[in-house]
Amino acid sequence: MKFYLVLVITLLVSGCVTKHTDDYVKYSRNSLGLKAKFYDSTIFTVKFQNNTIVDFRGEFNRKQMNANGAILYSGDAGAGGLVAQLFVHAVINNSAQNSHLNAQQVSANMVLEPIKNILDKFIQADLLDENSDFIDSRNNDTDFYIESMPIFFLSQDLRHIILKNKIKVTFLDNKKPIYENLIEVISPPLANKPSVEKIQDNGGAAFKEFAKDLFQHSLSLVVLDLKNKLTSEIEKEKSHKFYQGDNLRVERGQVVYQFNDMVVIKNLRGWLIAYPKVLTEKYKTES
Repeated sequence: MKFYLVLVITLLVSGCVTKHTDDYVKYSRNSLGLKAKFYDSTIFTVKFQNNTIVDFRGEFNRKQMNANGAILYSGDAGAGGLVAQLFVHAVINNSAQNSHLNAQQVSANMVLEPIKNILDKFIQADLLDENSDFIDSRNNDTDFYIESMPIFFLSQDLRHIILKNKIKVTFLDNKKPIYENLIEVISPPLANKPSVEKIQDNGGAAFKEFAKDLFQHSLSLVVLDLKNKLTSEIEKEKSHKFYQGDNLRVERGQVVYQFNDMVVIKNLRGWLIAYPKVLTEKYKTES
């Protein structure tokens, strides 16, 4: 009996202190709200959550993070004392994980130092790049709003840019979202022999274009999903394996779209992930 009591309390307490990172979105889709008609000519207004420089971070493997500590619980204090011990442990463990996560992110961000002069001049409005399908909210308005919070990650080997774009779509003046999702787009290799010098070439023009393309692809996937065009009755849910740098990544999901050399899957959370087909095989660095 005590075992089941501990199990239930642990699950409840763990849920109370769970903290998601800022690149997490709970997928939601308001079917009633999405009855609004989308036309091929529909133009969306893009609104950034904060009009600042583009959020770039260094990539690191979060699955290798483990800051859990072992604590022995005493049953002498009764059920109330046990609950208190479990709660304290959960809070301490969550705090330790967050501290470790922050430390790893700070360390990973060191890869950006050599190109800081480029990133400091790269603002979010530049990501739209005068795309006629989307309007900057600072310039005009339309019936549909896409609120975007893009976070870019640069791999430690300088080979890939990974975009995680937090999306919230609203219609007219209704503040309740009709659609929320996380759209992730992974770039193909930036170069055969990546280097800081290549990124800095011509003021980082090519590097910025890569980032802009990822952002444009993410918005296009949002629109396709709003129009119910990211579905497949043929493809079955399975594990998809691809490399990000030296790390093998496995995502469970269903292929819902393919374009050029990219594969788009919808994972178990409902998130959309687009990755280059070339990453299904380990990319070999030229010596």
